[in-house]
Amino acid sequence: MLTPLVIHKFPFRPFNVNHWNESVNLQKRNYEAIIYLVQQAHGNPELVDFYLDSNHYRWLGHSLGCKYILLLELLSDSTDQKVLEVVGQCLTEKEKKDVEDTLACLKEAKETAQRELSKITGKDISLERVIRNQMTVLMAPEYSTTLTLFNKNIPVGNPFTQPFPNAVKIEEIIKLDLNILNLSGLISFYCDPIAKDDSVFLKDQLNARHPFNLSELTDEFIGGHFAPQGNQYIEIADSVLRIYSTLSY
Repeated sequence: MLTPLVIHKFPFRPFNVNHWNESVNLQKRNYEAIIYLVQQAHGNPELVDFYLDSNHYRWLGHSLGCKYILLLELLSDSTDQKVLEVVGQCLTEKEKKDVEDTLACLKEAKETAQRELSKITGKDISLERVIRNQMTVLMAPEYSTTLTLFNKNIPVGNPFTQPFPNAVKIEEIIKLDLNILNLSGLISFYCDPIAKDDSVFLKDQLNARHPFNLSELTDEFIGGHFAPQGNQYIEIADSVLRIYSTLSY
Protein backbone atom coordinates (compact mmCIF):
# COMPACT_ATOMS: atom_id res chain seq x y z
CA MET A 1 0.00 0.00 0.00
CA LEU A 2 1.28 3.45 -0.89
CA THR A 3 1.62 5.58 2.26
CA PRO A 4 -1.04 8.31 2.12
CA LEU A 5 -0.07 11.87 2.97
CA VAL A 6 -2.76 14.08 4.47
CA ILE A 7 -2.01 17.58 5.74
CA HIS A 8 -4.53 19.18 8.10
CA LYS A 9 -4.06 22.84 9.03
CA PHE A 10 -5.57 23.83 12.36
CA PRO A 11 -6.90 27.38 12.82
CA PHE A 12 -5.20 30.00 14.99
CA ARG A 13 -7.38 31.72 17.61
CA PRO A 14 -5.31 34.44 19.33
CA PHE A 15 -8.00 35.90 21.60
CA ASN A 16 -8.52 32.92 23.90
CA VAL A 17 -5.94 33.34 26.68
CA ASN A 18 -6.82 30.01 28.34
CA HIS A 19 -4.37 27.90 26.39
CA TRP A 20 -5.33 24.69 28.17
CA ASN A 21 -8.74 25.10 26.51
CA GLU A 22 -7.12 25.82 23.16
CA SER A 23 -5.07 22.64 23.42
CA VAL A 24 -8.31 20.70 23.98
CA ASN A 25 -9.85 22.39 20.93
CA LEU A 26 -6.79 21.34 18.93
CA GLN A 27 -7.24 17.73 19.97
CA LYS A 28 -10.98 17.86 19.19
CA ARG A 29 -10.13 19.02 15.67
CA ASN A 30 -7.62 16.19 15.46
CA TYR A 31 -10.32 13.66 16.37
CA GLU A 32 -12.62 15.22 13.74
CA ALA A 33 -9.87 14.78 11.15
CA ILE A 34 -9.37 11.11 12.09
CA ILE A 35 -13.13 10.46 11.84
CA TYR A 36 -13.26 12.14 8.42
CA LEU A 37 -10.29 10.12 7.13
CA VAL A 38 -11.77 6.84 8.35
CA GLN A 39 -15.11 7.72 6.74
CA GLN A 40 -13.38 8.39 3.42
CA ALA A 41 -11.44 5.11 3.69
CA HIS A 42 -14.54 3.05 4.54
CA GLY A 43 -14.46 -0.14 2.47
CA ASN A 44 -10.66 -0.27 2.51
CA PRO A 45 -9.77 -2.07 5.79
CA GLU A 46 -6.03 -1.63 5.31
CA LEU A 47 -6.36 2.12 4.91
CA VAL A 48 -8.80 2.36 7.84
CA ASP A 49 -6.27 0.59 10.08
CA PHE A 50 -3.58 2.97 8.85
CA TYR A 51 -5.59 6.04 9.86
CA LEU A 52 -6.47 4.51 13.23
CA ASP A 53 -2.80 3.92 14.09
CA SER A 54 -1.65 6.95 16.11
CA ASN A 55 1.99 6.28 15.20
CA HIS A 56 1.27 7.51 11.66
CA TYR A 57 0.50 11.07 12.78
CA ARG A 58 3.00 13.95 12.99
CA TRP A 59 2.71 17.46 14.43
CA LEU A 60 4.29 20.67 13.17
CA GLY A 61 3.73 23.82 15.20
CA HIS A 62 4.71 27.43 14.55
CA SER A 63 4.86 30.24 17.11
CA LEU A 64 1.98 29.98 19.63
CA GLY A 65 0.88 26.74 17.99
CA CYS A 66 3.94 25.12 19.56
CA LYS A 67 2.55 25.96 23.00
CA TYR A 68 -0.72 24.20 22.24
CA ILE A 69 1.22 21.11 21.17
CA LEU A 70 3.39 21.25 24.29
CA LEU A 71 0.31 21.49 26.49
CA LEU A 72 -1.27 18.52 24.70
CA GLU A 73 1.88 16.53 25.33
CA LEU A 74 1.85 17.55 29.00
CA LEU A 75 -1.73 16.26 29.20
CA SER A 76 -0.70 12.97 27.57
CA ASP A 77 0.70 11.13 30.58
CA SER A 78 -0.62 7.61 31.14
CA THR A 79 -3.30 8.69 33.64
CA ASP A 80 -5.02 11.88 34.76
CA GLN A 81 -3.53 11.35 38.21
CA LYS A 82 0.02 11.40 36.84
CA VAL A 83 -0.73 14.61 34.93
CA LEU A 84 -2.07 16.26 38.08
CA GLU A 85 0.88 15.06 40.15
CA VAL A 86 3.25 16.92 37.82
CA VAL A 87 1.30 20.11 37.11
CA GLY A 88 0.03 20.30 40.68
CA GLN A 89 3.55 21.08 41.86
CA CYS A 90 3.50 24.34 39.89
CA LEU A 91 -0.10 25.54 39.97
CA THR A 92 -2.49 27.06 42.49
CA GLU A 93 -5.53 25.06 43.60
CA LYS A 94 -7.75 27.07 41.23
CA GLU A 95 -5.36 26.50 38.33
CA LYS A 96 -5.18 22.79 39.18
CA LYS A 97 -9.00 22.66 39.08
CA ASP A 98 -8.88 24.22 35.60
CA VAL A 99 -6.52 21.44 34.48
CA GLU A 100 -8.87 18.82 35.96
CA ASP A 101 -11.71 20.35 33.92
CA THR A 102 -9.45 20.27 30.85
CA LEU A 103 -8.72 16.57 31.38
CA ALA A 104 -12.45 15.88 31.71
CA CYS A 105 -13.10 17.65 28.39
CA LEU A 106 -10.34 15.61 26.74
CA LYS A 107 -11.82 12.38 28.09
CA GLU A 108 -15.28 13.31 26.79
CA ALA A 109 -13.88 14.23 23.37
CA LYS A 110 -11.98 10.95 23.16
CA GLU A 111 -15.01 8.87 24.15
CA THR A 112 -17.20 10.69 21.63
CA ALA A 113 -14.66 10.07 18.87
CA GLN A 114 -14.36 6.39 19.81
CA ARG A 115 -18.14 5.93 19.64
CA GLU A 116 -18.30 7.60 16.23
CA LEU A 117 -15.41 5.53 14.89
CA SER A 118 -16.98 2.34 16.26
CA LYS A 119 -20.19 3.14 14.36
CA ILE A 120 -18.24 3.64 11.13
CA THR A 121 -16.03 0.55 11.42
CA GLY A 122 -18.45 -1.80 13.17
CA LYS A 123 -15.86 -2.72 15.80
CA ASP A 124 -14.70 -1.40 19.17
CA ILE A 125 -12.17 1.40 18.76
CA SER A 126 -9.74 2.50 21.46
CA LEU A 127 -7.76 5.65 20.70
CA GLU A 128 -4.37 6.43 22.19
CA ARG A 129 -4.16 8.97 25.00
CA VAL A 130 -3.59 12.26 23.18
CA ILE A 131 -0.21 12.71 21.42
CA ARG A 132 2.72 11.58 23.56
CA ASN A 133 3.80 8.83 21.15
CA GLN A 134 3.60 11.14 18.10
CA MET A 135 6.53 13.07 16.63
CA THR A 136 6.49 16.85 16.79
CA VAL A 137 8.58 19.63 15.30
CA LEU A 138 8.40 22.99 17.07
CA MET A 139 9.17 25.88 14.72
CA ALA A 140 9.92 29.34 16.17
CA PRO A 141 8.10 28.42 19.42
CA GLU A 142 6.53 31.37 21.26
CA TYR A 143 4.80 30.95 24.59
CA SER A 144 6.27 33.67 26.81
CA THR A 145 4.72 36.82 25.22
CA THR A 146 8.13 38.51 25.29
CA LEU A 147 10.54 40.00 22.78
CA THR A 148 14.28 39.43 23.15
CA LEU A 149 16.11 42.64 22.27
CA PHE A 150 19.72 43.46 23.22
CA ASN A 151 19.79 40.26 25.31
CA LYS A 152 16.80 41.43 27.39
CA ASN A 153 13.35 39.83 27.49
CA ILE A 154 10.74 42.57 27.12
CA PRO A 155 7.09 41.73 27.95
CA VAL A 156 4.52 42.51 25.27
CA GLY A 157 0.73 42.35 25.22
CA ASN A 158 -1.89 43.29 27.79
CA PRO A 159 -0.73 42.58 31.38
CA PHE A 160 -4.37 42.09 32.42
CA THR A 161 -4.96 39.28 29.93
CA GLN A 162 -1.88 37.13 30.42
CA PRO A 163 -2.19 33.58 29.07
CA PHE A 164 -2.80 30.57 31.27
CA PRO A 165 -0.48 28.89 31.87
CA ASN A 166 2.07 31.67 31.69
CA ALA A 167 5.69 31.21 30.62
CA VAL A 168 7.03 30.63 34.13
CA LYS A 169 4.48 27.91 34.86
CA ILE A 170 4.90 26.09 31.57
CA GLU A 171 8.69 26.04 31.91
CA GLU A 172 8.44 24.72 35.47
CA ILE A 173 6.12 21.94 34.30
CA ILE A 174 8.37 21.02 31.35
CA LYS A 175 11.39 20.77 33.67
CA LEU A 176 9.47 18.42 35.97
CA ASP A 177 8.04 16.18 33.24
CA LEU A 178 11.04 14.31 31.86
CA ASN A 179 8.83 12.30 29.49
CA ILE A 180 7.90 15.35 27.43
CA LEU A 181 9.94 16.31 24.33
CA ASN A 182 11.19 12.76 23.85
CA LEU A 183 9.84 12.73 20.29
CA SER A 184 10.39 16.41 19.48
CA GLY A 185 12.65 18.53 17.31
CA LEU A 186 13.21 22.29 17.07
CA ILE A 187 13.66 24.79 14.24
CA SER A 188 14.61 28.38 15.05
CA PHE A 189 15.65 31.53 13.17
CA TYR A 190 18.63 33.80 13.69
CA CYS A 191 16.74 37.10 13.56
CA ASP A 192 13.69 36.17 15.61
CA PRO A 193 13.32 38.27 18.77
CA ILE A 194 9.79 36.91 19.30
CA ALA A 195 10.80 33.28 19.81
CA LYS A 196 14.46 33.59 20.80
CA ASP A 197 14.12 33.07 24.58
CA ASP A 198 11.66 30.20 24.20
CA SER A 199 13.82 28.51 21.55
CA VAL A 200 16.86 28.71 23.82
CA PHE A 201 14.94 27.17 26.73
CA LEU A 202 13.52 24.33 24.63
CA LYS A 203 16.89 23.63 23.02
CA ASP A 204 18.39 23.28 26.50
CA GLN A 205 15.59 20.89 27.45
CA LEU A 206 16.13 18.84 24.29
CA ASN A 207 19.84 18.72 25.04
CA ALA A 208 19.09 17.33 28.49
CA ARG A 209 17.00 14.56 26.94
CA HIS A 210 19.00 13.92 23.73
CA PRO A 211 22.63 14.89 24.49
CA PHE A 212 24.11 12.64 21.79
CA ASN A 213 22.06 13.67 18.77
CA LEU A 214 20.90 17.23 19.49
CA SER A 215 22.35 18.50 16.20
CA GLU A 216 20.14 16.04 14.30
CA LEU A 217 17.00 17.24 16.12
CA THR A 218 17.52 20.99 15.75
CA ASP A 219 18.13 23.43 12.93
CA GLU A 220 18.48 27.18 12.55
CA PHE A 221 17.83 29.34 9.50
CA ILE A 222 18.46 32.91 8.48
CA GLY A 223 15.39 35.08 8.85
CA GLY A 224 12.79 36.25 11.33
CA HIS A 225 9.72 34.84 13.01
CA PHE A 226 7.71 34.54 9.79
CA ALA A 227 10.54 33.19 7.65
CA PRO A 228 8.60 29.93 7.00
CA GLN A 229 6.33 32.00 4.75
CA GLY A 230 9.30 33.19 2.69
CA ASN A 231 11.44 31.71 -0.06
CA GLN A 232 13.29 29.24 2.21
CA TYR A 233 10.26 26.99 2.54
CA ILE A 234 11.83 24.14 0.58
CA GLU A 235 14.93 24.07 2.81
CA ILE A 236 12.77 24.33 5.93
CA ALA A 237 10.51 21.50 4.73
CA ASP A 238 13.59 19.33 4.10
CA SER A 239 14.75 20.07 7.66
CA VAL A 240 11.35 19.10 9.09
CA LEU A 241 11.45 15.76 7.21
CA ARG A 242 15.03 15.13 8.36
CA ILE A 243 14.05 15.67 11.99
CA TYR A 244 11.06 13.33 11.63
CA SER A 245 13.40 10.73 10.12
CA THR A 246 15.80 11.05 13.06
CA LEU A 247 12.96 10.74 15.58
CA SER A 248 11.67 7.59 13.91
CA TYR A 249 14.79 5.61 14.90
